[in-house]
Amino acid sequence: MGSVLKLKIFKISTTKNFAKGSVKVVIASSMNLKEIENGSIDVAFANNFFEHLSKEDVVKTIREVYRVLRCGGVMILQPNIRFCFKDYWMFFDRITPLDDRSLPEVLDGNRLKVVECKPRFLPYTTKSKLPKSIFYLNFILSFHLHGEYLANKLLFM
Repeated sequence: MGSVLKLKIFKISTTKNFAKGSVKVVIASSMNLKEIENGSIDVAFANNFFEHLSKEDVVKTIREVYRVLRCGGVMILQPNIRFCFKDYWMFFDRITPLDDRSLPEVLDGNRLKVVECKPRFLPYTTKSKLPKSIFYLNFILSFHLHGEYLANKLLFM
């Protein structure tokens, strides 16, 4: 028999909107996740988030994410600005560009180690003409070559 994967999912936000019933919503600053225990998170996924922070707040947030990640935990950053082209910056609220080259600088400067970086890991958005199914996502993740052409999210381990 296969093993059962039990997930504890948190949403760090300013609102409880869009969280399913099994998701624990933590209303908090990304720089102070006091409700989450040290080393208790396997994966931290930042979706269209870091580019809205100042450089100082990016550093504070990364330190806090490091605190809550378990040893060997993974951080997924979306988007990888390098592959989003100029249109991504056509919004006033975008402040700090991060990509697969600049984020390791931040991590290294805070004594954090990048074990592996995949510059193209997941598609940038699901708002496209491409299929929007779990099967398509599994296809991208299973066939790395295709994923490189279709993906714009970063994976750091």
